[in-house]
Amino acid sequence: MIKAWRIVKARHKKTAFTGNGCQFASGRWHDLMVPVVYCSDSQALAALETFVHVMQTAKQIQYVSFELVIPKKLIAEVESVASLPTTWWRNPPGIETKAIGSSWVQSNASAVLSVPSTVAPAGRNYLLNPAHVDFDQIQIKQHEPFSFDTRLWK
Repeated sequence: MIKAWRIVKARHKKTAFTGNGCQFASGRWHDLMVPVVYCSDSQALAALETFVHVMQTAKQIQYVSFELVIPKKLIAEVESVASLPTTWWRNPPGIETKAIGSSWVQSNASAVLSVPSTVAPAGRNYLLNPAHVDFDQIQIKQHEPFSFDTRLWK
């Protein structure tokens, strides 16, 4: 079993695992309208992955954290950074990484895809495919309040 974490705005806690956010934005590993849920291999990495997308105005926003338990058999892996396009880490993300994740979702090959983090490349992010038949095997624990350490807001 693998543990993973997801941090979302508290107002989105009921839809945190639907992939509905794809209607509003694409991400490094998916195109617009391709439903994907992003998680990380630690709560610390999930916090960093969330924090890089917020602005000072987000200080007042309430967040929640979810712990997940994922059976290893559900995870397909991008084996290494070396196997990715040389531009995989760039901001804004390029079409190459969007194509990797979008193709994975559309192939329905697995419920989870493990990819490296650009924030901390030794860490792993997990893309969840909420439409996959095995998605319900992922154990999502009760959410807990989460707040960013005030020292991050400098």
